[in-house]
Amino acid sequence: MEVQPRYLVGDILGNDTSTPRYMVAYVAVPASGYPLYTTYPVVKSSTGWEIPKYWHGDYQLDALQVFNLGLHRMDHADPHFAIVTDPAITAGDLIYAGLSLGEIVGGTPGYPPEEETPGPIGGDTGYFLVSTVPAGAEIYLEDISGTRYLEGNTTAGPLNVSIYLTATSVRAIVANLSGYREASFAITQYPAKGQTVPVSLTLEPIGNGTQPYRALSLPGRIEAEDYDLGGEGVAYHDTTKGNAGGSYRTDDVDIEAAGGITNVGWVRSGEYLTYTATVTQAGAYTMTTRFASPNSGRTATFSVDGSPAATIAVPNTGSFTTFATAQVPVTLGAGTHTLKLTFQGDGQNLDWIAFAPGVVTTPTPTPTPGAGGASFTAAPNPAMKGTEVKFTVTPAAGKRIGSAWWSFDAPAHLNSWNSRTVNPTFYYPAAGTFSPLVKITYTDGLTETVQRAGYVRVT
Repeated sequence: MEVQPRYLVGDILGNDTSTPRYMVAYVAVPASGYPLYTTYPVVKSSTGWEIPKYWHGDYQLDALQVFNLGLHRMDHADPHFAIVTDPAITAGDLIYAGLSLGEIVGGTPGYPPEEETPGPIGGDTGYFLVSTVPAGAEIYLEDISGTRYLEGNTTAGPLNVSIYLTATSVRAIVANLSGYREASFAITQYPAKGQTVPVSLTLEPIGNGTQPYRALSLPGRIEAEDYDLGGEGVAYHDTTKGNAGGSYRTDDVDIEAAGGITNVGWVRSGEYLTYTATVTQAGAYTMTTRFASPNSGRTATFSVDGSPAATIAVPNTGSFTTFATAQVPVTLGAGTHTLKLTFQGDGQNLDWIAFAPGVVTTPTPTPTPGAGGASFTAAPNPAMKGTEVKFTVTPAAGKRIGSAWWSFDAPAHLNSWNSRTVNPTFYYPAAGTFSPLVKITYTDGLTETVQRAGYVRVT
């Protein structure tokens, strides 16, 4: 008879003196034995729960340990929010909201606090002067929570729009104009009471499908930001509102300009971009892509007119600002084609893609910065679902491991199935073939990432 867990994800566990100690992040139920809880140390603040040691590892407790430590459920909410306050977290770190915590918010770069927009502050208002608005367009202002302010039809020319002083970030949007796609402009200067701030909105025409943003001819290079016109779900798919980088274009694709490079960033898994290009000569080509990512296991699928043509392994370059190229062979027919790039895995920046006649013969691998030579094993392998699988990592020659971060199936479960134990134990809940990955930090500060694709088989 299978033992059912007493506690659930999001539970706050404390001892009999009502002192909070842990938040439950993941629950594993092995075929035999006690339920296994993956937890993070947690403390109570004046505003909620805080995880002060997120970066330094998790704690695995089985049900017997929970009992022996005198722990019991003190609180639970669904979803349960926690604030990461670990000072080791930096702007370059990618912290996933998954991790079976509901959402991790605040204190983590890139994740705004989840809270309701406050009411007007004493009725104070500021003013935006909106120009280049075509006749018949609907205009409204929207804050980061999606709350709209003052919508209505306008005639051509400038328009004063007032807004309560409640938000720290607002975008102006023109919509519902036949023949044009929605245009938006991120407002970084928030008006003081009575102040007027000009905003310029330029709409781009669309047709029934995609249209080239600019003429593209191959062989040649395509800048990532020159994707087609056509809007969400047609020319591109982006999972968040607005252009997070505020550069180059005004739709929902996130484009940034930094260090002299304009690139598409803030990529989330499943997003895509399309390009209409004319191939002047049919034949075999080498497709080169230029990516930056501090993550391993990311890929991008390239398709031509809806048919898959290649899969690109995105190199781990160590940061979002260090770019490297990857090459794959593709075959292109002469004529005009729709090219599509679909991203698998969060956290990759794309600068450009290029096509040159001839096929790549010896792809140059991009080494993990700073180290090399580590490996790991899993036993037993194959294993039955719900049974213990023990992972053992061997460092590079002459190295000592300071810390490790595991994904037991990357990139599919980078949001969960994680551990910071150097040699962890995991119970796969379902049958399948899995690709474990470990990110190692050595005691000398150097790092290394090792992944074994399709390595673990669970029956």
